[in-house]
Amino acid sequence: MTIQREPAPRTKAPEAGNISHPKARKLAMRVTKECELALQKAIAHKADPRTYPLPQDPRSIERLLVARLERLSPEQLRRVADRVMPHVKADKATRERSYGDLAAIDLHKDASVFEQSARLTLPKELRLDRDEVEALTRHGAGNGQPHSVEGRPSGGSPGARGGADRPSGGRPGSGPRPAGDRPSDASPAIAPLGNLELRIHSVRCVDDTGEIGNDEISWGGATVYNADVRKVAPFAVGDFRDGDTKTYSPPRRFASFDLRNGSAFPRSYFATVALAETDGGGFMDFLNTLLDKVDERVTALLSTAAGAAVGTAIGTAIPGIGNLVGLVVGAAVGALIGLLKTVAEDDILGAETVSVEMDSASHRFDGNTESPQGVKKFDGHHSSYEVRYSWRLYS
Repeated sequence: MTIQREPAPRTKAPEAGNISHPKARKLAMRVTKECELALQKAIAHKADPRTYPLPQDPRSIERLLVARLERLSPEQLRRVADRVMPHVKADKATRERSYGDLAAIDLHKDASVFEQSARLTLPKELRLDRDEVEALTRHGAGNGQPHSVEGRPSGGSPGARGGADRPSGGRPGSGPRPAGDRPSDASPAIAPLGNLELRIHSVRCVDDTGEIGNDEISWGGATVYNADVRKVAPFAVGDFRDGDTKTYSPPRRFASFDLRNGSAFPRSYFATVALAETDGGGFMDFLNTLLDKVDERVTALLSTAAGAAVGTAIGTAIPGIGNLVGLVVGAAVGALIGLLKTVAEDDILGAETVSVEMDSASHRFDGNTESPQGVKKFDGHHSSYEVRYSWRLYS
């Protein structure tokens, strides 16, 4: 067992993930910064509850984060506070450089960060006009391929079938399609398939936690389609030590989607895969509640950003905007989980969001019903795991 040296803790959330549309990326970064401020408030409350009171709302994100922080030892809490409180107490100019207009959020108030942010006037550069809303609805905000919210297309892992530059047969504008995917009068119509599933091929332990006994690993998570978050029940993967691999033959279904119901194409489907030790302190329940809270905030923010353009609630006017909601939720939650691991010393292994964009009911992956395999890494709690997955269409 080799204990990997932990990187210096990051005190700020990373940039938003694989979101190519500039304004959509800015909106994702805004929610990410709001989540970062909520975590600061939760940590500040643990250090000085009188000065930094919690919101009255028992469902607030701050109360959810404080409940997660309760798992830390007094010594861990002291280290976390020492790391974060200088940022909380930084002068106005410093916080404005980091958070822009969100620096106006007062962590001393008993109102939640999300609530205070919603009261601010949204900067003009974040507002969406009608053309931008319709463009995002038609084409999404990503790169048009099966991808992870944080990075490369799912076919881009070393040794995966297809490779990083292989086109996906995805949305218009994602690059030239193979001849077999291009519609023509001479070629027969491609029959639509009614279901989509995310399949797990294997889980490999690159480096175990180093604790006494085996790592007992479970997975769980949630799916997001059209701003609807649904829980994926926890499932015991097995016991692991360095080098162990659990291979599923046939691959095990993580989640599925009914393609016969939904908004107009193109559509994006998202799944957040969480990996944790079986005794991980209720992480799966925490993750699902967190996804719900962030989903609510993202939907509200996008309704504000596009309100003048559509004249009503955005999900009602243009249901396809749920594609963007899922992408922003995945980026924000992924960033917050990363901060919990590094800044707040949480022992979770991680949560990664993957997605696929479908341009029509007859969508195929380079002419195939299954996408190339992707690999997601879960680095946390002094350990490293790899999960191989793919998307598959079926009748």
